[in-house]
Formats: sequence, structure tokens, C-alpha cells
Amino acid sequence: MHALLAMVCLAAQSAPYSEVFEVRDPLRLVITPKMDGRFEDEEWDRLSMSGGVESAMQWEPGILYLGTRAARGKDVVWSLDMNGDGWLVGRDNLEIRIIWTDAGPVGSARLVDATDRDGPIWKREPLLDGMLAIAAATDGDSWVAEAKLIGLYLPQIGDGSRMGVRANAIPGGEATPEAFVPRNTTVTTLRWDRNRDLPFGVEWLSEYKARSVIPGSQFRVRLNFMNPAKNARFERIEMRCQGFLRAGTSESTKPFPGWGRRGRTFVDYETNVAADALLGYRAMQGRLTSDLGESWVFSSFLVAPTVMFDVNLPQDTVQSKDSQIVRGSVWIRSQVLRRIDGLFTLDCPSEYTISRGSNKRVIIYQNRGAIRVPLEIIIPQNASGAISLTFKVRIGTEIIQQTGLLAVRPAE
Repeated sequence: MHALLAMVCLAAQSAPYSEVFEVRDPLRLVITPKMDGRFEDEEWDRLSMSGGVESAMQWEPGILYLGTRAARGKDVVWSLDMNGDGWLVGRDNLEIRIIWTDAGPVGSARLVDATDRDGPIWKREPLLDGMLAIAAATDGDSWVAEAKLIGLYLPQIGDGSRMGVRANAIPGGEATPEAFVPRNTTVTTLRWDRNRDLPFGVEWLSEYKARSVIPGSQFRVRLNFMNPAKNARFERIEMRCQGFLRAGTSESTKPFPGWGRRGRTFVDYETNVAADALLGYRAMQGRLTSDLGESWVFSSFLVAPTVMFDVNLPQDTVQSKDSQIVRGSVWIRSQVLRRIDGLFTLDCPSEYTISRGSNKRVIIYQNRGAIRVPLEIIIPQNASGAISLTFKVRIGTEIIQQTGLLAVRPAE
């Protein structure tokens, strides 16, 4: 009798999380949203209508973006199997819950530690302050929640990463299942490019000189198509940029070229990018038409500032009773076809000390070249958390700024 009751309780807990989570496309594109609690046209890469919620998911290097539209009175629960190897496998299964309160949205996280297969347990507060940001707004009888998860010491968020996901809308305040209850997640893969409904035997690749463009300059990408059997017959291809970049670029329609001797051909898409274009990762699309219908290709790229900061700092630092020196570097990468001459500075909270790399003159002679700045940061005794670092380069009157986080995890 007790065993039967336990089985009934387990089934009741797992029911909303055991249903198949159907996704629109398992390949997720690189796109930067505004994080303002609104779903604008082509801002989000729509994921699913399962789980009682409309969901979206996209990424950029080191960052995962999650979006939902749910009914008022519902809480949103994301289940993320960060390694894509099963919900009750390892120590990488993250639950993110977002609720709407009178004071606005509140996000929380906990992690299933299933390293002991016989006794999975919840690990409370697995994220440091600053790793999870939430933006939300009400919209009639629904509300939109947008989440930004910074990876830091989590499994890699990058091209080719596999991740099991599901989203659920549950009654406000309802408890989520115990740690040992399985969840049915759908494996997705993070990609720069994807296609939809291409005929069998047709493959494609995007080709860039650089997968970035600065506002006010020209963007170009070559779309290479392969069809060894030469049996696909496309009439034309329509190309444009999506979302926030659509109004600041031009569209192009071309007849689809014939297949070459080896069943290969290509189409170039070129457009000027408006000087006031919003910075961030964007996507272009190609719509191919034929007698059999429509096919699509998508490719992501970066609308970049004059320079980018590629930060390399250890993320395995653990709180210590003694002060610590953390060593790393930052690569300052030019995004322009000219010489860069500026001043680099690094700022951090007053209780920390930058013993190396706080300022340096930066001269980059090569087009799209880079320069490395070594860094040393002194962590005081017993300090922990996600330390905010501000990287700046001043080039004449222009200031390019980027914020990064250095993780110092609490001692267990």
C-alpha cells in the first residue's frame, strides 16, 4: 500500500515534466536580445509551445538567453541539462524559476547533484550574484520573462554545445519535483548556422572573411551550396537580415545559379549596415524557392564595436582565508580595417587590487589585429562572488567598454 502511494505521488510530481517537449528546431542560433521584457519581431529564436508556455532560446559565446510568454498567475520553470547527457546524470542539471511579484520579476536557481545515482540532491544557490539577470513585463493577460545566464564555471556555452532543455508554466507558488524525479528534456545544439526544409542531398556552408561588421560599413557573406546529384532546382533566393538589423540593411533577390561541374554553386549577400545599428549578434536569412516549395538558410554574425575584449581568466578560483593572486589575460581584438591607437584601462571594485594590467597603451597595426594584455588581480581574504570587471579602450574621443565577471566560488 505504501509502495503504491509512493508511486502515485511520484507520478503526480513528474507529470508536467515527463511529457515530450517538442521544439521547433533543435539547432539554436546566436542572437542578442534587448532584455526589456518584450518579444519583438524576430528578436527571439522561438523554441516551443509545449509545457503550457511559449518559449524561446538563443545564445552568444558564454551566455544563454531564455524567453517565455506565460499566463498571468503562472510561474515559469526552465530545466537545463547543461551537458545534454540526461537529467539525472552528473552535476550539471540546472533549474531556473522565474516568478512575477508586485515588485517585478524574481529569478532563482538550484542544481541537481546526481553524482550519486542512488541519492540525487538539490544544491541551493549554485549561481553567483550577477550570473542570472531577469527582465519581464506584463502584456494583457500574459507576462513575458527574459533571462540571461552567464556561463562562468558552468559547462561551455559555445558552438556545438549540446543542452537538454524544457520550459514549463506552473501555478504560482506550486512546488517543483524532488531532486530524484526525472525530467524529460529535449536535446538542442548551439550553432552559428542552420537550415530548414532543404531538399535531400543539398548541403550548405556560410563563408566569411570575418564574421563581424561595425556599424556604418559593408557586410558580406557567401552562401556555398553543394548538391552532387544536381537534382535540386531552385528558382531564386531572397536574402535579408533579421530583427533589429532589418531596417538598417537592404534586401537582395537573385536568380539561383546553376550547379557547377561538381554540383557546387554560391550566392553572395552584400549590404551596407546603418551607422546607428544596434550592437550585438544578429542573423541573416536566405529564402530559396522552387516548384516544391520553400527552403531556408540562416547564419549569425556580430555587429561589433571598434574593438572587442576576449577575456581569459580562471573560473575555478575558490574562496580562501588567505589573499590570492589570479592571473590571466585579455586579448583586445580590432574589428576595423585600420590602425588602432588607444589607451586600455581595467577597473574593479575598491576592495580588489589590479597588480598588473590596470592600464596600457594599445597600438594595433594590422587590419583586424589583436594585442594581448597580461592581468594580475589580488583577491582579498575570504572574498567570494562574481567580481565585476570593467574593460575600456579610449581611442580619441571614442570609448569602448565591456563588463566581465571573475568567479570566486564560496568554499564548501
